[in-house]
Amino acid sequence: MYPDLKGKVVFITGGANGIGKAIGEAYGQAKANIVLADINEQALQETQEAFAQTYGPSMIQTLPMNSTVENDVQHAITNAYKHFGGIDILINNAGVMDNMEAAQTVFPTIHGSTSSMLT
Repeated sequence: MYPDLKGKVVFITGGANGIGKAIGEAYGQAKANIVLADINEQALQETQEAFAQTYGPSMIQTLPMNSTVENDVQHAITNAYKHFGGIDILINNAGVMDNMEAAQTVFPTIHGSTSSMLT
């Protein structure tokens, strides 16, 4: 059972899939308004369509955003404020991986090869 968060606005970075999407689903079930921001515009569109069908189109806003670009972040926050009147809950879930060395070191040990996973 989820608490009733009707009228609250949750802003989730990295919200188009994975953990961010699952967090959005939980907040949707709690009746919160959901803002999903993500760099992956195709996944963002697919998630918006699914959430709009499940929770209603007025409860979801999606915004393309690269969390490493300050102007993208400012634009997304401004749009969320314009759309819902504010942000009550911020979930910083976006993953930024700028160095693949760690993955190239770990994946071969586990899976034998990185070529198919990292391209």
